[in-house]
Amino acid sequence: MTRFDRKYLEVGRSALPRPSGPGGKSDASRKTSGVRLRSMRESDLSQVVKIEKRINPFPWTACFFRSCLRTGTAGWVWEQDDAIQGFGVMALRQGRAHILNLCMRPESQGRGLGGKMLTHMLLRARRRGARIALLEVRPSNEPALRLYRRRGFAKVGIRKGYYLTRRSHEDALIMARTLYGSRFADIPRSRRTSPVSDQGS
Repeated sequence: MTRFDRKYLEVGRSALPRPSGPGGKSDASRKTSGVRLRSMRESDLSQVVKIEKRINPFPWTACFFRSCLRTGTAGWVWEQDDAIQGFGVMALRQGRAHILNLCMRPESQGRGLGGKMLTHMLLRARRRGARIALLEVRPSNEPALRLYRRRGFAKVGIRKGYYLTRRSHEDALIMARTLYGSRFADIPRSRRTSPVSDQGS
């Protein structure tokens, strides 16, 4: 283990949240009825890019998404009635899970889909042997910061001028959490099994 890894393992040790509400299901679980989580396919990219353009001022291109999928980077989508509601992209390298992109259609925000996607990615990363999850986020993106903190991420650094803005650049906060140890075992058993098969993910 490198000093780089030890630094990240010192933070973000909280467990993922337990479901709450009647019958052990969260309110968000009930709101996501009829939405299916599955692996991203190249045929999804036209819809994925449309969502990306609505959310990000400097969006990823279809070519970039396609390159990610063809080089082994994992992607998933929320789908309802053949319409993509949101997506997540994650790279796994040398025991680290890097959350590269997490984006929900504006009309589908507030349904808990972003949090459920993030939980899915963390569980999948741990199953594949990752010990650390990290990501970058704009300091100005308060909704994303709240979500990441609720999922146990903590700030571990800054990337200067990482994001483009209309006028200049914006720093990125680097956030991380550990994916191992007894605290991770606090996840209810029903949520330790990913809803997406390993095939193609």
